[in-house]
Amino acid sequence: MGQFISQPVTEKFVETYERPHVSMVIGQMQGYRVSMEDAHCCWHKTLEITSFGGFLQRYEIDIVGVFDGHGGKNAAQYVAERLPHIIFGLLKEQLVEHKNDIGTRYAETDCLVETINFTQIIKNAFFKCDSELYSRRIKSGSTAVVVIILNGIVFTANIGDSRCILHTGKHDTVKNLSFDHKPKHYGELFRIHSDGGHVQANRVGGVLALSRAFGDFTFKCFNQTNYARLLNNKKMQARANLEQRNYNNMSFSLEATSKSSLESLTVPEEFQVTAEPDIVIHTITSEDHFLILACDGVWDCYNNEPLVHQTRHFLSLDLSLNVVVEKLLDLCIRKANTITGVGFDNMTLILVALHPLRTVNQWHKKFSSEILAESESNTQ
Repeated sequence: MGQFISQPVTEKFVETYERPHVSMVIGQMQGYRVSMEDAHCCWHKTLEITSFGGFLQRYEIDIVGVFDGHGGKNAAQYVAERLPHIIFGLLKEQLVEHKNDIGTRYAETDCLVETINFTQIIKNAFFKCDSELYSRRIKSGSTAVVVIILNGIVFTANIGDSRCILHTGKHDTVKNLSFDHKPKHYGELFRIHSDGGHVQANRVGGVLALSRAFGDFTFKCFNQTNYARLLNNKKMQARANLEQRNYNNMSFSLEATSKSSLESLTVPEEFQVTAEPDIVIHTITSEDHFLILACDGVWDCYNNEPLVHQTRHFLSLDLSLNVVVEKLLDLCIRKANTITGVGFDNMTLILVALHPLRTVNQWHKKFSSEILAESESNTQ
């Protein structure tokens, strides 16, 4: 559960990032925790590639993420720093390799996704980052919810219980762009048991309240449980997965057993606690208003719709995005309850305004007027 202090640290770290089509505000507050173990990233790159025939392809890439550390801050900080670079590096390799395949067909957004298999790139990046954590002997763990915006397409990847939601349409309509990974969920429970683990008190091994995370290598060490199953027509699959995700350089594959590393291998997707993300793809439309990414310290205080409702209310008052984020964090800390434990965690919240066809000020003005019009129609 971690250690707490008697009075919360309510000083907030707030950063604002302005892009041509999106605006992001990051807010963090230590709260009642002894230290701050959350981390975040906000990253932008423009990539230009000339395909065969001189056709110039331009890719605008934004990566924003929340990483909720546990057992220390090192894992969260490392992943926040490295993961965007890994994703960009793997993406660039694929774009260069397939630049002539994409060509002028890039006008069709689905073509890009299908040609380079971006979902697999994201998964490979998560596994590679996890392997780097192990090679650096970082023993803590971290959740991750990461949004990659690539030329109008939103890719959301998450492991653990940090969450991303999209407010779209009218009223408090919410679309979930992530999935909470808890040991009690059937699919997660099946994987944990298949790898020789157990769940006690809704925790993996009676310890970890998450079923997917970076780090936490106690639940990822190679074991003999799946020995027979892996030998049964899975050697080649395991080898392919191992090479593709750069797990072949992990030193513990040679330390864990006297048998060959391949024969004793549990593939990364099947670890009790895996770093394999769930990925949701969404194409931005004129009906989409904003994204909210946050750690469970925020989601313990607010469900999806109430948080969207509160955000809409503050935006309707013409408050700036950074003030909105600060007020949301204040509301969360006020819900602190010594009995339930709600409101005692670190809190990180990122508000991402989606304004593909207008400036952020134009978006704010239009969105505020729409909210007021909805309120007036409801009172009639």
